[in-house]
Amino acid sequence: MLKIKTLVLFGLLLSNLAFAQVYKLKATDFAYMYKSNNGSWSDWSTWDECSVLCTVDINKDRITIYSKETQVYDIIENSDTYYDEDGDLVWSLVGIDNEGIQCVVRILKKSSGTTQLYVNYSDIRWVYNVYSLD
Repeated sequence: MLKIKTLVLFGLLLSNLAFAQVYKLKATDFAYMYKSNNGSWSDWSTWDECSVLCTVDINKDRITIYSKETQVYDIIENSDTYYDEDGDLVWSLVGIDNEGIQCVVRILKKSSGTTQLYVNYSDIRWVYNVYSLD
């Protein structure tokens, strides 16, 4: 009987590991834009090189960006993926940051083959060029 219980427990642990969904991304470049006092958006800044780890943990509903200041976004809404007007595959997530402010995090697989991670607030946006570590 103990062997059966051990086998069942081992099987449950393996099934949980098999369904763990943590996506690891490495950012190589960073740019931003902001909303001015008159309400118009600035142009995107020039790209700055960076080396930043980003994780998307589906099981914990959390996105973490390990930049100079660690950014943590709890996912409150996970939309389906879709193709935008440029033919880019978009995965859009609504998140809440550590200060309780809502934002939209989007991951784009561009038709050119590059992947980008966007963080959009009502007054500032930034984007990372990323690649998968998995």
